[in-house]
Amino acid sequence: HMLSGDVDKAEALINEMPKQKPPVALDARAVNTFLRVCQRAGDAPRAWEAYRKMKGSGPASAPCWTSVVPDDATYKLVARLLSQSLSARDVKDVIADAAAHAARDRSARATSGGDASAAPCQFWNAGRCDRGAACVFFHDPEKTQR
Repeated sequence: HMLSGDVDKAEALINEMPKQKPPVALDARAVNTFLRVCQRAGDAPRAWEAYRKMKGSGPASAPCWTSVVPDDATYKLVARLLSQSLSARDVKDVIADAAAHAARDRSARATSGGDASAAPCQFWNAGRCDRGAACVFFHDPEKTQR
């Protein structure tokens, strides 16, 4: 439905996923794909509604939506659509949410990884370690991550 920009069908599909047997859990990738459909069609109100469902403030926010954690792509897609629709107040809310999320990530990264006496993590130093707190190597909080 993304290539055709059919927001109605994409929304029906994403709402049907958790109702399948067995259920298909929503994740950031699925929601971001829906947001890209909204972007292709220029449907900022539905993108904003989906974002609000994720944040637990949208109409009929189901647990399957509130369990989705927005990522950088989510914030960028929603902010871009809202700015194109001239919704400055809502864009400011998304930017504030993204900044708070980034601050939480920085805090978590500072405490993740091995002890400071451990060898430095080569992946962390290169910009990204996917092991997080499970990594036995040291994560230098001064190193910027992608």
